[in-house]
Amino acid sequence: AVRKRLQEVKKAGGKVGQDLTKVERDIRARQKTRGKLLGQVQALHKGPTLTKIKEEMKKKLAEREKANAEERERCGALEQRLQQCRALVNTSRSVLEADVTQSVQDIRMKYDQERAQAERLRKDVHKIATS
Repeated sequence: AVRKRLQEVKKAGGKVGQDLTKVERDIRARQKTRGKLLGQVQALHKGPTLTKIKEEMKKKLAEREKANAEERERCGALEQRLQQCRALVNTSRSVLEADVTQSVQDIRMKYDQERAQAERLRKDVHKIATS
């Protein structure tokens, strides 16, 4: 019975030892985590403050707004130039259409005159031939 009890105590002691090592590991892990968190907190304190970050963001926003305004201005100038080009193309097209129409009319008129002259010559030739 004493031997049996001794084995039980040894088993229990082993279990307690295992539990102790587990607890020690947990403690070390927590200390490590705590150290990391402390390091992060210290880094935050040393780093830029929230107001500095806000100021930097405001600066960046102002720069972006300025760039956008310049881009809008440039786009407006390009749009105006595009409108001018469209107007020029439209007037050029209408002038060309008028020129082409006039040329076609001139060609038709010449053709009609030459056809009439050819008809007259044919009649003259026919008259001479019949007389």
